[in-house]
Amino acid sequence: MRRLLEQWSRPAVREIVTWALPPLERRLSDAVDDQQLRGDDLVERGAMWIAETVKDFRRQAVAGEVTALDVSEPTLAAAREALWAELFGLGRLQPLLDDPCVQDIHVNGHDRVFAVLDDGTREQLPAVADSDDALIERFQLVASRHGETPRSWDRANPTLDLQLRSGHRLSAVMVVSDRPSITIRRPTTTLHRLAELVAVGALSDELTRFLTAAVRARLNLVVAGGQGAGKTTLMRALLNEVPASERIVTAEDARELQLAEAIDANGQLLHPDLVSLETRSSNSEAAGLFTLADCLRLTKRMNPDRVVVGEVRDVEAEQMVDAMLGSTGGSMCTVHATSAHKAIGRLRALMIRTGQLGERAAMELLTDAVDLVIFQAQDPSSGARFVSEVAEVSMAEGQATFHDVFVPGSDGRATLRAGGLSHRLVQRLAPYGFVPASASNGQVIR
Repeated sequence: MRRLLEQWSRPAVREIVTWALPPLERRLSDAVDDQQLRGDDLVERGAMWIAETVKDFRRQAVAGEVTALDVSEPTLAAAREALWAELFGLGRLQPLLDDPCVQDIHVNGHDRVFAVLDDGTREQLPAVADSDDALIERFQLVASRHGETPRSWDRANPTLDLQLRSGHRLSAVMVVSDRPSITIRRPTTTLHRLAELVAVGALSDELTRFLTAAVRARLNLVVAGGQGAGKTTLMRALLNEVPASERIVTAEDARELQLAEAIDANGQLLHPDLVSLETRSSNSEAAGLFTLADCLRLTKRMNPDRVVVGEVRDVEAEQMVDAMLGSTGGSMCTVHATSAHKAIGRLRALMIRTGQLGERAAMELLTDAVDLVIFQAQDPSSGARFVSEVAEVSMAEGQATFHDVFVPGSDGRATLRAGGLSHRLVQRLAPYGFVPASASNGQVIR
């Protein structure tokens, strides 16, 4: 990884890239504008153009028509790789995306680059652009080419959030930060089913049976946790327990759930009736903005069996709760919180931001809508991710109450609490194969 980054930064390689990139960019743009080639065909043809252009550079260098520092095969091979990354990847950052050991990438300006590896170590790496301005130009190109829809990243739109074709989640900021900053996270796409989470120690068999029954009983679920705790991975696995006969509509800033690619052991789609909505930022004329709240309003006209929001973090909380109340059950969302109990307080705070709801009204709606909060934790020392709590949400005597169903055990992982299920929850889950003892009294939120 470091070797390739350093190799791509060599003057001889940059010389060839600088010479070859402008005509290749023009050729690629013409093909895209004329709609002559798309997708994999465009990438395949682009690789041929790169090989031809580098070969032409070598010919001209040998003939003395251009000055070249080095035209040896290793330098030419490195130039071909670098050009492909410039045209179809993330430039000098591409080796980090291609390395399976790299989990997260932090770019704090063009020359302050860090990779977080899968063993938790952090490595500082060489510069990935010649200047901060060059870094911005690179990711303006990424914004226009790599998402499902073209996005702007400029002074008028200083933040960028999208999913790359590789599945990585990219967040970028400029202007409001001291230097342009890029954060890239590798998705955990190898874990798709609850049984796979059991295999890696994230769930117990008992908790898996409980969650499977909760999904099939169409309980409304909130998955809470901190940044990088694995909320999306858990919700993906929960959704893959939904029967194929149901219609799911998802709303995300970037399509991280990837439900459209989920298949069963026979190669059949797990979710054949799926609509995946994605937000988009406004263009330079301030037109085209489509928010999560817009997505949720749209779901009302799409006849969903279940509505799913990748992450609730703003005023769309009210629309999410409305969708839960208006559907036949089984809707889900994730939210940032530090415990299962505090997740409801977080959602309540988001709901009252518009000023249209008071605290009491927001809490009443929440307790009507949400059945369970599942808290996903991460061990700070080992990095292990697992469910540590599950709480049932209800209303009693005008107060919101929590019944702790699963609580952290000695290792922090969720363990069924003695008497941890209410009679109501037992009745709802029993037809789906989960029948433990009834729960004790809950805790009152004040």
